[in-house]
Amino acid sequence: MSRYVYTYFLDPATSLPETQCVARTSAEDIASDNCFRSVHWSPDGQSLAASNEDNALRIYDYQPAEGEQKQLEPRLTIAHGETLTAYRWYPYMSTSDPATCCIAEATRDQPIHIRDSNSGAVRASYAAYSAHETLMTAGAVAFSWDGAKILAGYAGHLAQFDVQRPGLPVDTGATTPSRRSKEGMKGVVSCIAPRNNDTRTMACASFSGHLSVRLQADIKAAELVWAFPEEYGGRRGIDHLAWSPDGGLLWA
Repeated sequence: MSRYVYTYFLDPATSLPETQCVARTSAEDIASDNCFRSVHWSPDGQSLAASNEDNALRIYDYQPAEGEQKQLEPRLTIAHGETLTAYRWYPYMSTSDPATCCIAEATRDQPIHIRDSNSGAVRASYAAYSAHETLMTAGAVAFSWDGAKILAGYAGHLAQFDVQRPGLPVDTGATTPSRRSKEGMKGVVSCIAPRNNDTRTMACASFSGHLSVRLQADIKAAELVWAFPEEYGGRRGIDHLAWSPDGGLLWA
């Protein structure tokens, strides 16, 4: 893990990064023991959201500039009392439209929140409960491709929330028939990736090394379940998924 966030210029002829770093954070902004966990570009390419070891979510503005290396300074720091487990930008976020400037985030023992990325204020909250009526912690969160739903993954469960109806999910489903069953997708859901330009299909994976492709209309039923092969050196958790632009390939 790194203490810095870097952005690099890409050579359009080769698509390979040059050695020139065009922007980076300052060592003074982040403590020596506070590394970055992850970083995500905003859909409009003008902001970065980064999570740190101190459980804060920091928002950086980025404007390309010729010449000197640009210094990235956090415009907003959102502190959390518990572990920040997942966060995603609203897919149609545009800096010019403040109503779209928001992030869905999940923290341990808390509902999912939609936060304003300009003020840090909570706009809405969404909660899913177990069969024992205890609040579940989301290990993964994503917006549907059209931005109308929040897709969330928990320990052995998936849920869908209507963005316009904060509160309880509109649909839930277990990722395996039972705890003892060897079928389905086991473990805590670690990442969710809606298929590009597709409001029906999504992929999700778990820290136990399982991957499934599902229809959002019926998240209980998996079209495909794949387990990390033992011959790869033992079961490995999957912590990132991404579809190719045409939706024909899925990287894990």
